[in-house]
Amino acid sequence: MDVVIVTLMRKTLKYAIYAAKRSIHEPRFIFVKGKGFIGDLRNEGLEKAQTKYVCFIDDDIIVPKNWFNECVNTLEQNNNIVCVLGNTEKGYTFGAMVCKTEMLKSIGGFTKADSYLLERINQHGMKYVIREDIICKHLVSELETIRHTRHWLLHGWGTEARFGILNLGITDAYKKIFKFLVKGEPESSLMCIFCLIKSLFVFAIKQM
Repeated sequence: MDVVIVTLMRKTLKYAIYAAKRSIHEPRFIFVKGKGFIGDLRNEGLEKAQTKYVCFIDDDIIVPKNWFNECVNTLEQNNNIVCVLGNTEKGYTFGAMVCKTEMLKSIGGFTKADSYLLERINQHGMKYVIREDIICKHLVSELETIRHTRHWLLHGWGTEARFGILNLGITDAYKKIFKFLVKGEPESSLMCIFCLIKSLFVFAIKQM
């Protein structure tokens, strides 16, 4: 089974590989390294995939032992389902996903920002499933979430930025502001303040 891992060569990579081996029988890993658009990186791996199903796992995601079999069982329930996404404690993730290889290729694969993949699937009259009961562990650090959010904001990736902001959480943002000030990281602290303001704004919009 082909497994695409988009990696920044983080220390968590070895744990992601170990978890994948527990879940998937005889995986063939396709490592994609880089700091470009995440969708482009996933597409690099997709082009090399040859098996019926292709798995996408990020290097900071730990999939549970039953992840692959459960995702495949869902895919086989309906010929029109392209992808099955796993879940984390903070919501669904593209970093733990199983797809039908040829169907995904037929719609052009991922967009540059992978969050628009679901919209693309809908536009082609196909389906995706989010398995909220399959909980994967996300090992990304708080600081990394902040840096990703800043990157998304600077590059105009609205959907990803909102996801990162909401991931920080309105309540926890206060703690992070002081934490990074004490650590002497004013840039990160300012980003926390910005994220807190944006979180409140997004929350207010949702209530309207």
